[in-house]
Order: sequence, then structure tokens, then C-alpha cells
Amino acid sequence: MDAELLYDLEMEFRRQGFLADPALVYDEEHDLFRFRDGKFAFSREHADWALLRKRGRLKGLE
Repeated sequence: MDAELLYDLEMEFRRQGFLADPALVYDEEHDLFRFRDGKFAFSREHADWALLRKRGRLKGLE
């Protein structure tokens, strides 16, 4: 899975009214997703794969 696909999936869930992952917050100003503690999770171009895995956010998506 690449960062663009992960981003598009999360955005589509939100457009449909589903909060796909409550641990993630959309940072509209920077057009990216962060964890609730403010750490970068992913954008369309980049992802912190190690941190996403460590926090269990990729289960079933890999």
C-alpha cells in the first residue's frame, strides 16, 4: 500500500461519514493526517510506515 492510497481511502471514508480511524486527525492546513498526539502519520506523498505499524494502524491493510 502506498501513501496516496492510504490518504485517499481515509478521505473517502470521511466523505461518506465514517471516521475510519479515530486515532487519526486530519490537518487541513497542511493536508495530511496526524496522530492525536500531533505526530505525522501520512499525507498523499509520504507516510511514517514504522510509526503506523508500531501503533497498529496497518492491520489488515498490508
